[in-house]
Amino acid sequence: MAELQFLRDEYPRMAQLVRGEMRLAQWTPPEGCPHSEHILSLGVPEHRLYEGPGGSFPNLLLHELGSLSQTSGTVNTILKALFENGDDRLLLNCSGSGKTRLLLEGLCLHWGLYFSCASDTSVGSMDLFDTMTHGLPQEGLTPRPDLADSTSIRKNHDIAARKLSEVLLARLLLLQYFLSLIDQVGEEHKQRWLYLQLQPTLLGHDETRPIDIFHACTRRLSSKKMSSAQLTAAIHHVLKDISRKIGRRITVVIDEAQSAVDLHSFAFTSQRQTYRPALRELLEVWGKLMPDTTNTSSLRAIATNYIISGTGFDQRLIMEALSSTGYKSKNVSSWYFTGSFDSQKAQSDYVYKFLPPALRQSDEGRALMRKMFFWLRGRHRFTAQFMALLLYNGFARPHDLLDEYIEALGEFRPTDARTSTYNGRLQHNPGDSSPVEIPLIQFQPLDFEKVQNHGFILANLKNLCHAYVLHGVYPDVLRDGQLDYVQSGIGRIQTHRDANVITVIEPLVLFACFRWLDRLEPHTEPKSHEKLEQLAKKTPVQLEECLRTSVDSSDIYERLSLYDVAELKDQLEHFRALPGAMDVIPNSAGRSSREDLYDQLLGACKAFHRHVLDSRSDSMSSDEAMEVDGTP
Repeated sequence: MAELQFLRDEYPRMAQLVRGEMRLAQWTPPEGCPHSEHILSLGVPEHRLYEGPGGSFPNLLLHELGSLSQTSGTVNTILKALFENGDDRLLLNCSGSGKTRLLLEGLCLHWGLYFSCASDTSVGSMDLFDTMTHGLPQEGLTPRPDLADSTSIRKNHDIAARKLSEVLLARLLLLQYFLSLIDQVGEEHKQRWLYLQLQPTLLGHDETRPIDIFHACTRRLSSKKMSSAQLTAAIHHVLKDISRKIGRRITVVIDEAQSAVDLHSFAFTSQRQTYRPALRELLEVWGKLMPDTTNTSSLRAIATNYIISGTGFDQRLIMEALSSTGYKSKNVSSWYFTGSFDSQKAQSDYVYKFLPPALRQSDEGRALMRKMFFWLRGRHRFTAQFMALLLYNGFARPHDLLDEYIEALGEFRPTDARTSTYNGRLQHNPGDSSPVEIPLIQFQPLDFEKVQNHGFILANLKNLCHAYVLHGVYPDVLRDGQLDYVQSGIGRIQTHRDANVITVIEPLVLFACFRWLDRLEPHTEPKSHEKLEQLAKKTPVQLEECLRTSVDSSDIYERLSLYDVAELKDQLEHFRALPGAMDVIPNSAGRSSREDLYDQLLGACKAFHRHVLDSRSDSMSSDEAMEVDGTP
């Protein structure tokens, strides 16, 4: 009760948040931006930067938070699988694939606690990261006790139990305070509670900087030097009070869990006397404090399900931790599907709302959309971060900005850029001759250091890049569970024919890999940028090769939207010159508009692809017959 009164005195503005009078801070465009009215109408949240010329940056991760579950059937399916059956889940995929946004959408609909293990995240409190990184060592954690030194091992476990309990109790106390201000709990309160967890500085500032309310509360509890038993009793008491308001289920989300995989790797041990990382210790401590039980005779009045999200970790280790608390009786399963911008329609639907009407209706805007799909298709954040940069720069010189962005991420500058003529002004570099401002690349998706010593992966990457850059053929899916590709950001987990497979098919990633592999072999002459792009363009011969080698045609047809009129004509001329083409490709002479040419080429591709598949089927039938007959 004393802590609750302290929070009331210290953070009286919580009542405004509960009533819906406080929202996520909105980003405002630079003074003099010609599109200020349009940008303000978007209601983009702000990501406060403490360094850099602009001071703040658009945060598209939180834009229209809660809307995806209302507009996307795919998102609804994923959220039900993650949140609604009560199972613990491991959510795995590459960096930038949309994991965090999915989790936040789910927490708009379900009561939960959101924690991040990362230090560089744009959302969430630093409470857990700071405790695990600095708090444990400051309490005297032994980095690597001898396996026979039971005293040091026990001390490490006690330190972790106490410090991690402080983080959990601080979060629960603030939820208790939040709920105490509500007469009748409604669905809207779940999202308001989430707002505070995502931007924990909403409620307070000191003289120099914003105050992370969760981190501050954790430090206050730490100063009280409570024992583990006292912390446990306090947590159970608060949970019982919380359950009276929200019912008997809560979800605990631990995001960016890979950051804790290598943390204090030798400080803790299992019952089998093997070392285990801090992430497993965290799950075991919290799993005992907030287990999956709704036994009303117990003080533990809330059932908890955990969602652990990251780019890669030992799934067996996590499953063991979640099932070792003594209370678990349910399944722990993995989930990989997060959606993507692999189709031009999906990407365009997302981008369209951000572009000012004058830009999206112009030739330059349409060309920009085509170029974005060529380079940025794949994981969501490739596109989302570029849109944030467009907003930051007031939509000035969008093609130049896209070139700078591609170079910043992939160390490769496209040479096909058309001159940007669209009227606009750079925020920090006015004038058409100045460089486009890239104030911050928060998202560095590729970590080549993770794979540079893996000979098999390097050899495979060379083959993948060679097939794509030199022949325009997308690589096949990777097999044998190569999670190293995902952890490094090179590979992405996709659902393919009802199976989860790892693919390396994003153009930006493949080109970045190609450049990186060039640098690993200094004795070879680096490919020029112009040659790389020339090889990667989908020339008629390369499109024909794709049609010959691919079974799934939907991806191929989408590429046609990238061609201009001249390229469409070249494609048609090539297809008509193929042997037997007149038998399968209809002749539509006299039609020369882009739409007509597109329709003709689409028909040509479909017919040619059908012809290839039929030929392949006949060939396979022949081979099978020879096998049965034993004929050589």
